[in-house]
Amino acid sequence: MIKLLSILSLMVLPSTSLTTIAATKPIIKIDQAFSDEESSRNEIAIIQSLNNEENKGAKRYLKGIFDDANLVLKISQELKNIIHEDSQGAFIYDNDTLEVKSLNLASGKISSFKGLSIFPNLKMLSIKFNGVAVNLSDLTTISDQLKYLEVNGSQINDIDFIKQFTSLDTLNLIADDISDISALAELTNLVRLNLDNNNLLEISALMALENLESLDLAFNDIHDISALSRMSKLMSLGLTSNNFSGLLPLANLLELRGLYLAVNNISDLTPLANLVNLEILSLEDNKISDLKPLENLQNLGSLFLRYNSIPNTEEAWAPIHDLPNYSPDWDNETVRSSQR
Repeated sequence: MIKLLSILSLMVLPSTSLTTIAATKPIIKIDQAFSDEESSRNEIAIIQSLNNEENKGAKRYLKGIFDDANLVLKISQELKNIIHEDSQGAFIYDNDTLEVKSLNLASGKISSFKGLSIFPNLKMLSIKFNGVAVNLSDLTTISDQLKYLEVNGSQINDIDFIKQFTSLDTLNLIADDISDISALAELTNLVRLNLDNNNLLEISALMALENLESLDLAFNDIHDISALSRMSKLMSLGLTSNNFSGLLPLANLLELRGLYLAVNNISDLTPLANLVNLEILSLEDNKISDLKPLENLQNLGSLFLRYNSIPNTEEAWAPIHDLPNYSPDWDNETVRSSQR
């Protein structure tokens, strides 16, 4: 019986049966897939790879589904052991492998992601370091059951497409060009969010994300972090190299284990006094002079204090000396000689 290919798999499972199907799209010749202008070494390499005999069946089928040759190349590399062509020109695939749950398209130089809707069970997708600018609205056709999405270093500034992925629990948007994160307010199931190294000035949209356990906002230009005050489930918070000062609105984040506040304008540590579960605390390069608020943080195992304004006296450093996990490295000569 002729069947249509509806689901492909990158996760090779034990084989139990084979089904023969016919291609639903006309097979495109290699020279039709590229314009006359595409003659760079990269495109020649792609053509050679598309002609590779061991991947022939998968590539010929996929070229009828996807618009982008680089996307065909990326996916076919994973499917070469799954889709084959028989002597009659039909495609053969293993039924038990036809459920794609994870796609790694990193560093693919892909200009169009059209066609990914053929993977209705997709849970994890990585398109980091894509290398070319792309309109990610193409992604709106893929499964809204996506749990993990990674779009790092991909020259994007508009993330409105992300609203539909309300099932996401992990989202990485590192080193992009993002300044507006209002679309994230819809993603209330997020548990892990990384927005390091963007152009963020304000983060009020994050107030709705009360299920977050890990949040990274390093290397932005955030002045106001009051939106974080209700995130009572946070266990790790990264705020290195931003631009905030004054009292930190973190007193209610009692589950915090790791807190990274280096390279800011912090002078008062009072709000940290009740964060008794802290195990790692990074405070380097701030304006701190008083360590007394840290004296009850009995679980601290790592403390980083270089480049502050702490007096080089025993009295100034005494509050941390009685902590159970105190290490001389916390106030050794390197640290003390680095004081402002």
